[in-house]
Amino acid sequence: MARNLRGELEDWQGYAPSWRPDEGDVLVGVVQEFTVGSTSWGDVNVCTLLDEETDEQIAVWLSSTVLLSEFTKLDVKPGDRVGIRYDGKHPEKRYHRYVVRVDRDDPELRPRGGEIQAEAAPAAVPDTLPGLDKPKAAKKAVVTAVPDDDEEIPF
Repeated sequence: MARNLRGELEDWQGYAPSWRPDEGDVLVGVVQEFTVGSTSWGDVNVCTLLDEETDEQIAVWLSSTVLLSEFTKLDVKPGDRVGIRYDGKHPEKRYHRYVVRVDRDDPELRPRGGEIQAEAAPAAVPDTLPGLDKPKAAKKAVVTAVPDDDEEIPF
């Protein structure tokens, strides 16, 4: 379904204020939209949340690698209820630390890429196909010797 862009533009109240947390601050709200903001370092993803406490829109700039990684890993989408806690900078490595949680009505369970893959069962090959002879068995390669050095490898 197409968005009502005219209505969105007529209702638009300007950019939401940015969340600038101090260590230990928590923000909980529903994701309204994702946009892209520009900085002197380049473009940055921005998540606008409707804050549960204030009922105001807050812009969360996903400029921290950790924060962006958490949003990506959790597959945050508009309509999701999200909680973010800022844990300050790491004492030695100095990166910003965040904890992110998502509460959604219908969590999407899907492969993420790090799962152990079971070997697929080989496809059944019929003994004969109409108009064809019985398939021949594949020959197996046998390695009898390994070269002692790279000089004998042909690549």
